[in-house]
Amino acid sequence: MAIHAITTEASKIRELVEEINLGSVEQTSGIEQISRAILQVEQVTQSSAANAEECAAAAEQLNAQAEAMKDVVENLRAMVDGGEPVRSQVNARPNAGRLGWQHARGAA
Repeated sequence: MAIHAITTEASKIRELVEEINLGSVEQTSGIEQISRAILQVEQVTQSSAANAEECAAAAEQLNAQAEAMKDVVENLRAMVDGGEPVRSQVNARPNAGRLGWQHARGAA
């Protein structure tokens, strides 16, 4: 009878160990999934930050172009009204040279 009880208890212990092992495998799988998800979040965050920087740079360029266009329009209005062109700040702007406004204003 004692051997039967020991065998029964050993069988129960084996089942518990197998359940613990299965739980550990599932936990490891869950941790790997969480790690992959965190990596994806980091990648999206980095991409979003890069896009935000690009948008900010584009906004600065558009602002500079708008200011240059404003100066061109002011000069055209002055010329149409028969006056002298207004001295512009376009030459002082770092991005103004790429816009081609200086050339267009000089030819008018």
